[in-house]
Amino acid sequence: MNDKVLWEEVLESLGYPNLRQPSYSLKIPTALINLETTNILINPDFVKEIKAPLPIALKGVMAHEANHHVTAPYDLKTNLIIDQNAGEVSKENANKISNYFLDVVINLDLAHRGLNEISSVYKGMDLDSEIDKTLRAFYNYKTNLDFGFVNPSDLDMDVLKKLVGLSYDPSLEVMKEEVKIFGNAINHLLSEESNGLIDEINMDDYPVSSKSSAAIDAVEYLNPESFKKYGGLKDYYDLLAKKNSFYIKKDEGSVQKEYYSEWDVGDDYHGIDIYKSKNKFLPGLTIKKDSFSIKKQGTFNDALIILDSSGSMPSPDYGSPAITASFCIANHYLGNNKKLGVVNFSTVQKNHLLSDNPDKIKKDLLEYQGGLSNLDINSVFKDYQKKFPLDIYLITDMLIEESKYIYQKLSKSNCKVSIFDIGNNEAEIFGLKKYVVDDIQKLPGIVVGDLNGI
Repeated sequence: MNDKVLWEEVLESLGYPNLRQPSYSLKIPTALINLETTNILINPDFVKEIKAPLPIALKGVMAHEANHHVTAPYDLKTNLIIDQNAGEVSKENANKISNYFLDVVINLDLAHRGLNEISSVYKGMDLDSEIDKTLRAFYNYKTNLDFGFVNPSDLDMDVLKKLVGLSYDPSLEVMKEEVKIFGNAINHLLSEESNGLIDEINMDDYPVSSKSSAAIDAVEYLNPESFKKYGGLKDYYDLLAKKNSFYIKKDEGSVQKEYYSEWDVGDDYHGIDIYKSKNKFLPGLTIKKDSFSIKKQGTFNDALIILDSSGSMPSPDYGSPAITASFCIANHYLGNNKKLGVVNFSTVQKNHLLSDNPDKIKKDLLEYQGGLSNLDINSVFKDYQKKFPLDIYLITDMLIEESKYIYQKLSKSNCKVSIFDIGNNEAEIFGLKKYVVDDIQKLPGIVVGDLNGI
C-alpha cells in the first residue's frame, strides 16, 4: 500500500479537506503542520521508530496532522487564544499545556471518526513519563481502544478523573475554558521530559506579520498582556472599539416654515392677516398665514468624556470595558469631525481641553490613576460650560463620592448626559440615561439617546 492510497483514506475519513499530501523532511524531529500554509511535513525516521506496522504508523501520523487543520486549532487565531488561556495556568508551561490539550481534542475526534490507527501510534511510542502514562490511560478509557498498557499504580487517579470530566468539544468557546481546567490538572506533571507529543505547534515559529494578523483577528479574546507582543494598548483598545461599536443618535428636531396664501370659503379663520388683507374679508382677497414643519438635519455636539480611573475601576493593563467604551465614543465623535474633551478623575482630577487629536485624546483616556473616586463637578462646569451644550459621557462604577450632588448637577445642565455603568451598581441618577457595560459584549446593543435607555 503506497503513501497516496493512505492519504486518500485519511482525506475520506476527514471529509475531504483541502489539504496537500504530506512531504517528508529530516529537518524536523517528528511531524508538523503549518497552520498558515497547511503544508504537512513528516520525518520518515520518526515514523519508522514507532513500533507498529509502517502503513498503520504513517496513516496515524498523517491523520493526526491533518486533523489539526480540520478540527483544532485550525488556524493561528485559535491557537493564539488557546495559548493565552493555557498561560493563565502557567506561563512557563503554556505551550506544553496547549499542545497536549489540542492533541487530546483531535485524537478523540480521530477515534470517533474510526481512524483507530492513532491508538497504534501512541502504543508504539516509548512513553514513560507521568504525563504520558496518564494520557495513555485516559485515551484507553475514553476511546475503548488500546493506546498501550499502564499500571494503575503509576497513575494519579485524581488527575485522571479531572481529565475524564471534560467534553473536549472543539468549539472555541468550549476549548478556551477547558484548556485552563486541563492545564490545572496536568501542570504538576510537566517538569519531567516527555516524548508524548507527535508534534509541537509553536507561535514563535511563525513570522511576526502572521502573528500580528492572528492577534488582530483574535483581539476580543485576548487580554492586553497577550496582545502587547504584537501592538500597544492604544492598538488593542482601538481594535476592540471597532469590533464592539454602538449607535449614537443624532440630535434631531424640526423648524416651522411660514407662508401666506389666499383664504377661501371653508378655510379656518385662524391665521387671517387683516393688515395684508387690507381689512377685506372675501375669498380671493383675504390673506392668511400658514406654516409647515420641516425635519431638521440631525447633528452631533462636541463631546466630553468624564472617566473614572479610581482604584475600584478596572485597569487598562488587564482589560477594561470602561476604556473600550471610551474609545468607541472617541472614534464616533472624531469620525464626525467633532471635538472631544476628557476629564480623568481619581484622587487627582485632570480636565483636558477639547481636542480633535485622536492620539492625545486616547493617551488621556488610557491614563490610569488607581486612587480615590473624587469628582469635582463644579470644576467641570467651570472649565467646559462655555462649550455647552456638549454630549457628556460619565463612565464610572457608580461609586463616586458625593454622587447624588453630581448626578443632580448634570441633570440640570443643557447637555445630553449618558452614564456608562461599569459596576452595575444602584444610585439615584435624577432621570439621566444609564447603560450597564460591565462586559464589552453589551456595548453593541446600546443605542445612546434611545428612549429605552435604562
